[in-house]
This record gives sequence, C-alpha cells and structure tokens, in this order.
Amino acid sequence: MNINNKYKKLIAYSGYYKDNLELLSVASGGAASILAETVIAKGGIVYGAIYSRDFKRAEYGRFKKNDDLKKFKSSKYISAEKKICVDGKYKSVYIQVAEDLSAGKEVLFTGLGCDVAALKKYIRAEKISDLNLYTIDVICHGPMPQIIADDFINMLEKRYKSKIISFNVKCKKHGWSSNPYIYASFENGRKYEKKFYNTDYGYAFSKLIKKPCYKCQFKGENHLADITVGDYWGLQPTMKAWNKYGVSLILVRTGKGEELIKQIDYSKFYYEEADLEFALEHNPMYWKSKEKDYKAEEFERILYTEGLHSAVRKTITFKENIRRTNIYSFLKKICG
Repeated sequence: MNINNKYKKLIAYSGYYKDNLELLSVASGGAASILAETVIAKGGIVYGAIYSRDFKRAEYGRFKKNDDLKKFKSSKYISAEKKICVDGKYKSVYIQVAEDLSAGKEVLFTGLGCDVAALKKYIRAEKISDLNLYTIDVICHGPMPQIIADDFINMLEKRYKSKIISFNVKCKKHGWSSNPYIYASFENGRKYEKKFYNTDYGYAFSKLIKKPCYKCQFKGENHLADITVGDYWGLQPTMKAWNKYGVSLILVRTGKGEELIKQIDYSKFYYEEADLEFALEHNPMYWKSKEKDYKAEEFERILYTEGLHSAVRKTITFKENIRRTNIYSFLKKICG
C-alpha cells in the first residue's frame, strides 16, 4: 500500500521481551506490559482490562505494582465494562482516572480506540489537565457480544463440573505465529486446552462482533491514543525483528508517545524501528474495520434464541468443520 500524508506522522517499531518466560506470558511481544512497567517505575498508575472473577466479563483494573500486571496481560475478545473496583466499591473508570490526574499522578490508560476516545472526551468536559496522561489503544478486530463469553464459560464449567480459576484465550503453546490455544484450569484440578479457532469461542470470533464495530470511528488517522500496539503480523522467521515467541507492533502517534517509548528499560525489552508501509499493509485492522461475515446475521439470530453451540453447529460449513478436527491435520500430513 502507499502511505499517504495522513500516516506519515506515525513512527513504527517492533519489539519484544528479551526473557522468553516473560515473553510467553504476554499476548504478543509485550509492548503494552513494558510500557506499563515504565509508568509504574516512575510512581505512576496504570489502567487496563482484566477478567471478572467468574471470567465471563471484563472490567478495568488499576495497577501500581508490576506484580499486579499479571491480570492485565492476557487478551480479551470482549469489551471491558467501564467500571473499576476501588476499596471494595465500583465506580466509573473515567471518574477514577480523572481523580488520579487531579491528584498530580502520572497515568497510563490502555483500552480499545473507543475507550480512549471516551476517556479523553470526559477529561475535556471536566476541564482536567491531561499533561500527565499517556494513552495506548490496541489494533482492534472488534469485540464479540457478551453472550458469547457467558455461554462458553458456562459450557466449560458444566462439562468439567467445576468453576474456572484461570482462563487464557491466547496461550502460545506452540509459539506465537501458530494457532493460539484457549487454556482453562478448574477448581477440581482439571484442565481444558484446545486450539482457539477449533473452539466455539474461536469460531464465534470469526463470525460476529458488536454491530457498531463494523463501522468503527477510530481507525486510521482517527486513532486518538499516543501509541497503538498489537501483534506484528507479516513478519517472517528470516527477518531480523522475528521472535518465535511473539513480536509487538508499536505505532507511535504523538510526541508524548515517543517520549514514553524512550523511557523503556531496554535491558529487558528489544526494539527496532520498523517499515511503516510494510507494517500497515500486514495489519489492516489499524486502518479499516472488520468486514461483516456473510453468516453473521444467521449466527446472531441462532445465538440469541438457541445459544452459542447451536449457532456454531447450524452455521459451520463442512470444510470449516473438517478443519476443526484431527482428520484435517491427519490428511494434511499424508497429502502434504
């Protein structure tokens, strides 16, 4: 693609944690996590999405220590509710961020493009200085409707006859570029592990997102965050920036974002400048919305009347179903 003037102000980087154990604990290369650590090291506060206790929903967490960031690291394919629990009580995350900024705290807020836009609108309306506010958004494919997570978690707990105590939809069991795994562990000691796109959850992610997200207002030049991060798709093992355990794409939009990048502890995190045109070509969700699947409406109708598993079973094609089974892997091995 040709990079026109509206994208030329961006600076692109690739990066990843140097420690492989640390790298395996994050969704891509760990850019959001290392930036969070950078703000915490300066005495700042970090906000990011975490799972609710039952893992059916996402909400916001407020972090002041690196150890607290464990809940923040995994991917969530559902929208985080705009609330946060502080001292045992829930309140608007935007109000809490505003209170921290008013108290002179340095704050890093991470979220979807729409979340960052909503926060900035609130800060302006309340006439609060954003001098100490850093923002990160993610390259977003569009979150799924909440009912999908509800049904999937309920199905797992019913099947395993136990409550889930940990859940990860992007486990890098066989490295970063291969199909990620959904991993869950239960109170009774049992474990669930399956390729993401071979599950009802993964199939649903490929079929249906929230309706407004098909025409997202915060793509391309309309990103409002200082920094955008995501998986650096398009990299090949022969390229210098490659790491089999994950690589982040980091797109810096503002001087404030560049300032934060320069403060990273590079003894822990490797980075290099990336080719902007290549990066945007292979990561189109930065500049365009996800296209609506031709079965999205049928899938949605069945989802809300009969549940997730029925929606998958009644809309999946024969070819898609074969790919979800071991038969496909076996045929691929013997046929080449």
